[in-house]
This record gives sequence, C-alpha cells and structure tokens, in this order.
Amino acid sequence: VLSFAGAALATHLPEENWAAMHPTVQVMSYKYKFSGHVVPQSSGSGTVISAEGLILTNNHVIFDEVEQKPLDAFEICITFDVKKEPLCNYTAKLVANDKEIDLALLQINAEDVLGSPLPKNFKVLDYLKSSQPEEREEVQVIGHPASGGDTITITKGQISGYDTFNNYKYFKTDTDFDHGSSGGTVLNSKGEFIGIPTYIRSYAENVGYFLDLREARPWIEKNKTKEAKTHERAEKDLKREMGRFIKANETLAYGHDLYPYISLKLPKGWHFFEIS
Repeated sequence: VLSFAGAALATHLPEENWAAMHPTVQVMSYKYKFSGHVVPQSSGSGTVISAEGLILTNNHVIFDEVEQKPLDAFEICITFDVKKEPLCNYTAKLVANDKEIDLALLQINAEDVLGSPLPKNFKVLDYLKSSQPEEREEVQVIGHPASGGDTITITKGQISGYDTFNNYKYFKTDTDFDHGSSGGTVLNSKGEFIGIPTYIRSYAENVGYFLDLREARPWIEKNKTKEAKTHERAEKDLKREMGRFIKANETLAYGHDLYPYISLKLPKGWHFFEIS
C-alpha cells in the first residue's frame, strides 16, 4: 500500500544545474515486497567517484541484515543548491558490495525516472589522491544525517585518534555525524577526500569513526568495473512511484488506479517527499 509519511511546507526545489552538482549524494534503499511494492528500508549518503556516476557508500546502507543480501532498488538524491532540498529524481544499480570492509558501489542510471538523459560527466571527488591524515587535523563530514533536516549537512571537527576493526584502519573524530551520514564524505583541511563516515559508538555518540580511504582503494579498483546488477521489478516499481510523486509535486494532484484507488489534491506549497 502506498502512503506518505507526511507532507512538509517546502521551499522550492533547486533547478537541475549539473555545473553546480554536489558530489555527496543521498542514498535511499528499498525492499521489494510480495505485494508488488517497494518500501524504504534504509538511508545514507554516498560520494560520486567517477565521471560515469559511480557512487561509493557503506554496505550497511544498501544491505538487508535480516535476509543477509543486498536490498532491491536504490533512489539517489542529488544536491544542486546546498540551501535547498536535493532532487530525488534518480535511481542506481548495485555494482559490488562487501560486508567485511563495509563498502558498496552503486552506478547511477543513465536516465532519470522521467526518462531524461543524465550528463556524461558527473562532478566527482578523487579517491586516489589525498595526503596522510594527521591527528588533530581539521576535517569536514558531509552527508544526509537524520538530524540534519532535508538539506545536505556539513560539520567540522578534527581527527582525534585511530582504531582498527576487521583489520581495517579507522580514524576517530569529534565531528558530529548521525545515522544517515554513513557512506558520506570526509574531507581534510585541503579539501581532499580522505574517508567514509561509517559508525558511531552508541554509548559515546560524540565519537565517530570513518574508514581511512586508503584502505578502500584496493577494493574499489578491484570492483569498479563489475557489471551492475538490478532487480528489474523493484526498479520498475520504484521509478513508477517516484514519477508519480514528482508529477504530484508539480501539479498538486496525486492519483493511481491500483487498489486502494487514490485521488488527492494538494494545497499549494505542500508536497510529497517520501515513499513509505
């Protein structure tokens, strides 16, 4: 059953200006149900690392822990104006994932959900070039945390220590990040991409951990050329529902002919923002 989690009095969404695209994106992961509908299971962030639209994120952002397999469909929200909500007109396929290193690669589809072609050269961050991170060095964490509202969130802090998990190196930081920041972007004081926010300690939420990007590089190089996989029914359903929401936000009317039949008119200034 399709419903909406709520409607918010929204600012106008930004125009699709690819020259102003931010390389940190929001990732929404969906599960395909026996009813023939997709439902959201998790959300996080990701970083575009190739001109072709390859996204680096955490495995736990796209993974079904109950069924121990990747989720079925992925919505991508791209920021064109940091003062406004991202545009959630895009989907992606899964290229690779690894639970041990907690990484995944997604490939943005060549067309948006309305059938318009996407650019051939996305704005990216270079994952192969960065200097040695230093303790007490200032860092920025960029992503879409649950506590950050509807827009992209940028917080500052410093590297406050080191740790090792599953034989991979992590940096500790006092920078604020939250659920939803996972898979996002950590930049050093030079603006270089140096890490991936991965988790926080539940008993000490002012301490966050990000994976040293140098640990991720061999895995990325090994997996980046794999053929992308898709759950065709899940992706088809997700694109259909996303298209309906986009149209409803533009026309202030929503309806579909699936049971239960729905026909709604929306007051000006209000919008659907989530499939739930």
